[in-house]
Amino acid sequence: MVHEFLDSGNKHFVSGSKGLGKTLLLTYKRSLLSDQYQAGTGKGQAAVKFVPEGRPYLDLMGDLPSLRQATIDLLTSLERCKRLWGFALRLSALSHHPALLQRGDEEILARLPPQLRVIAEGRQAEPTMIAKELLALPPKQINQVIDGCENFLEHKIRSLHSAMFVFIDKLDQALRQLPRAAWVHMQAGMIEAAWDLMNTNRHIKIFATIREEAFSGYESDIKTNLYGATSVLRYSKHDLLELLDKLTYFYERLPLRDFVALDVGRTFDFIYRHTLGRPRDLVIIASEISRNRRALDEPTFERTVQETAAGMLVANIFDEMGVFLEVLRDRDQRGRFLAMLPYNVMTADELVELWCRYHGVDREYYELHGHEAAEVYHPFRELYDCGLLGVIVRDPATGLRSCSAFASRTTPPSASAVACRARATTCCTRPCRRWCAGSAAACSSTRSASSSSATASPGPATPAPRSTSSASCSAGPRATISRPSTRS
Repeated sequence: MVHEFLDSGNKHFVSGSKGLGKTLLLTYKRSLLSDQYQAGTGKGQAAVKFVPEGRPYLDLMGDLPSLRQATIDLLTSLERCKRLWGFALRLSALSHHPALLQRGDEEILARLPPQLRVIAEGRQAEPTMIAKELLALPPKQINQVIDGCENFLEHKIRSLHSAMFVFIDKLDQALRQLPRAAWVHMQAGMIEAAWDLMNTNRHIKIFATIREEAFSGYESDIKTNLYGATSVLRYSKHDLLELLDKLTYFYERLPLRDFVALDVGRTFDFIYRHTLGRPRDLVIIASEISRNRRALDEPTFERTVQETAAGMLVANIFDEMGVFLEVLRDRDQRGRFLAMLPYNVMTADELVELWCRYHGVDREYYELHGHEAAEVYHPFRELYDCGLLGVIVRDPATGLRSCSAFASRTTPPSASAVACRARATTCCTRPCRRWCAGSAAACSSTRSASSSSATASPGPATPAPRSTSSASCSAGPRATISRPSTRS
């Protein structure tokens, strides 16, 4: 999928969860296009306008200022977000081509607030800067500005005959304080507005990234068209092994087998089990291994991987997935919940008892309301959404529980519980002494994963399987549940 995005002229958007390399890929795409269209001088160099110009290579949206509640409510609508981005993209294009303005346009420009008027008159601005200027206005004025200038900007864009490439990144990070609906629709609205603009004027090309959780988490009548223009980043285990081997050779001038000086197959399996299957995780763990390489024996290697996974990777997941969390988003609540986990393997009945104790209710309440009560949060489902709750998979040939399948970080949280139910043999959480830095959580003992289990059936709002199952919680997001490590 990497070469597909870099080499194809029809791929404009990169979708993926955090840590998969979307920014790097978009930056490289910009570099390739710059070499292609701006390598020379004179006419060739002036043929294409790149936005932003120079460095940074990408239009990186900064953090949003505090927004009015009415503005936040406006952003929960996909259609309004799409119109806002349509305005921002068109005004940005106009700011880079002020020659499109004609005598008599002053009356239309006068409708714009001063900070937007100077942009329309030729002060170059990126789309995300214009979007932030719009969001600083009262909601009523936002609608008035867009309504008053929409046709004007559309006419100007249709008369543009110069090539223009725009690169937009990191909306998800800038929008992380917004509620879930606004977070999703602001990203989706941007790529839909970009798609419409490119169809309006073929001289304009827009390349952007979007979080997979947002791309998969909304509905639209043109979404099918967007799939053909979007490269979805996913890496197999073999892809990640090749990537790690290349990284160690590039930075250490050593192949992976010499870098770790241990059995490569077992070594990579161990590293992989303690990641969420992302290149960023491998880089972080490899960096820590490099620091300890002079004294690297097997115990040191295992301890380094486990401590890095528990202290950095898992802790960061709660921040990255914060927009989808209710219980585990708050550090104190997260610590209180994780500290209640008595050990790393629990039956479904024990999970229910823990759920009741966490919420301060009795078992009867859970049986009556716990599965569907909107006001009661389900921390075990949130662990699954974060990729920290697994499903034990049985080998169809032997019937043995040979591996653990965890929620894919590219599966939208809204669908994750359904996916779990569809493939579940046994549901499991995971074990560690340090889920996050400073957490009081301690899962110190290990129970055999060979305890009796039955088919789990966690519904979309159910925190734990109803039938008997094994559950384990672990720092290593891909630890094998059938043989849980006795070390943490």
